[in-house]
Amino acid sequence: MILITFNSRDDNLGDKLIFSCLYSELQRYDEVFIFGSSPLGSRQKALRLREAFAKAFVHRTKGHRIFVFHSPGARFLPKNAMNPKLAKRAKDKITLLIWWLLGAKFHVVGISADERYVVKRYKLFERYKTIGVRDKESLSLLSRIVNSATLVPDMAFLRLPSKRAVFDTKVIVSLRQETPDDQYNVNYKPALEFSLNSVLLPFFNKQQSVSFFANVMEDQSFNSALALDFSKTQRHVNYVEIMPIGLDYNAFFEGYGVVVSNRLHVLIPAMSAGLLPVALVSKAHSKIISLFCSYGLDRFLVYTDESSDSIHAKITELIDRQEHLRSENYKKLCQLKSEVEGYIETVVGTSR
Repeated sequence: MILITFNSRDDNLGDKLIFSCLYSELQRYDEVFIFGSSPLGSRQKALRLREAFAKAFVHRTKGHRIFVFHSPGARFLPKNAMNPKLAKRAKDKITLLIWWLLGAKFHVVGISADERYVVKRYKLFERYKTIGVRDKESLSLLSRIVNSATLVPDMAFLRLPSKRAVFDTKVIVSLRQETPDDQYNVNYKPALEFSLNSVLLPFFNKQQSVSFFANVMEDQSFNSALALDFSKTQRHVNYVEIMPIGLDYNAFFEGYGVVVSNRLHVLIPAMSAGLLPVALVSKAHSKIISLFCSYGLDRFLVYTDESSDSIHAKITELIDRQEHLRSENYKKLCQLKSEVEGYIETVVGTSR
């Protein structure tokens, strides 16, 4: 029996994507139940904690193993307060005791670790039998305090990659105007906007269309404003009002050849749909940088800190090598999908 929590944001399609990918993969091995809360649109109603305990007890009496999965997420920051009240601490201990009596094992996969919190919260990491982290930097951080961490590609790599026969020329852009890695610095947005001009210039010079969209509700105003600004000087610019419905990114990205974003779960599904990625990030944006560098995708990193000439040269090189890079990406995505599948199998493959 497998239980999984969804403690992410319903308005963030990236959170829903990685959860749905993990959920579907786990279903290959055993019956999977969501507890706590379900993402909007889920066919399965979430179990209350007491209902989860009851189902776990029944399965345990039948000799089944019990797996409890923490939801994958951007940064692994357990919601327990640093100094919770006595009642909260007592409830947490009682909950853990019940799971222990039921023989349940805790697992988490598809996370990054933040250096600011790892050491302070190491006791919380010790409760997990397996910890699957998605970049080498996170693995290095966690390996200092626990021995249960393993490098595993992001859950979004479970998507079946597409191999396109024709390279489309349209560009699609989706950006966030601030990031936690940059400490929500007010200087980030103007630097991002300035560098975006250099990124898009080679496409504008070729009279290629550029569309903007938001993968997270909070990004809508920023991306629509960018589209409006560029449309004042460029003819082929528009804003796409809809979002990827039902997480069907292949249909959503149809007709596009290049994606520009600083959101990880825009870049990965776009790559899986056959697009050439441009990760436009500051040098402080460790989440994307660490992941791309961990899997040999660093050539697609374009830094807002670079000069306009340097950015222009990098984009031009990517365009010139697009056929080779797309073929190489397809092979890499197939490999990463296989690696995630293999890891999940080692964790729950003998669950029955």
